[in-house]
Amino acid sequence: MPDDQRTIPITKGRPHLVTQRPPPPPLADRRFRERRKPVPPLPWEKIVWPLLVGLCLGFLAPEALYVANRLGPWAAKLLFPFTLLAARPEFGYGASVAKVLSAIALYLQFPLEGALAMLNLRRRIPLGQTVSRLALLHIAAAGMLWLLERPHVR
Repeated sequence: MPDDQRTIPITKGRPHLVTQRPPPPPLADRRFRERRKPVPPLPWEKIVWPLLVGLCLGFLAPEALYVANRLGPWAAKLLFPFTLLAARPEFGYGASVAKVLSAIALYLQFPLEGALAMLNLRRRIPLGQTVSRLALLHIAAAGMLWLLERPHVR
């Protein structure tokens, strides 16, 4: 009896033809392999510009706070909520410490937001989502200010 080269002897399970291709890997494994392809890095100038804009706005922050205060109370609360939060008496700081923390928050707010935007862009998050995240951060801090300024009613 001649040996059939196309079949594997039955040892476990069913006999398989040698000429058949092995089944493709499961879909999850194929997607994982496709995801792991290295992505070329973004050019440096497309990542660093938010930090540079934040540094420039940090130098102009006192003038921007003055303009925001002239526009109305909510303009300052939406643009500089961290500066106003740092000066709140509910945190228990003395007046001089609160004044210094408020000045630090005023000058560091825009550079820190620029650094956060730079990190988001490095992670390939679109600019629109990055701006909306920063806006949500401002709205949340303004909401905290609103809650702190409400009259406490029993």
